[in-house]
Amino acid sequence: MCSLMQINKSRMSTEKHTSFPSIVANGTECEYDCCDQELWPEDLAMMHKLSRGYISDTEFLEFVTLEFACSAESKQEPDHKKYKHFELQNFGAEEFRQFFRFTKGDVQLLCDKLAIPPIMESVTRHKWSGLERLCLVLRHLAYPNRLCDLIPLFGRSLTDLSIVFNEMLQFIHT
Repeated sequence: MCSLMQINKSRMSTEKHTSFPSIVANGTECEYDCCDQELWPEDLAMMHKLSRGYISDTEFLEFVTLEFACSAESKQEPDHKKYKHFELQNFGAEEFRQFFRFTKGDVQLLCDKLAIPPIMESVTRHKWSGLERLCLVLRHLAYPNRLCDLIPLFGRSLTDLSIVFNEMLQFIHT
């Protein structure tokens, strides 16, 4: 088996992610039995860096070791049910500006100018206020958050956050 993939196999037995093509250090397809392995995006990126000579074998192994040292619990999605839904009045003026890079008044004005309806239903049939949807987009774009980091702020599931974020980008674009 390809030595770069041995560590990845242990993780893949418990968690699945999107399938990515296998790459090995020489930049060609793997000739071993790991070609059908599912890789995580960060693994693929590190393997690409290794294949291009940007990092050494030692640096790659350090990355893999550190990544797998994290417990499975730290990678679990937080339970969105224990958090309240987003409410504008729960934020102070300065805190709101730091989180969303706009003032509360500016966000209200943006909602009006973009003609965002007061209540919108997602494809999963969950109702969101237009303001909440816009704040989700602004927060996600204001700082490089993962969507799972926004669960406590919005009190919504990861699936809903992802769907609504994409729906809002589509709405704003059209």
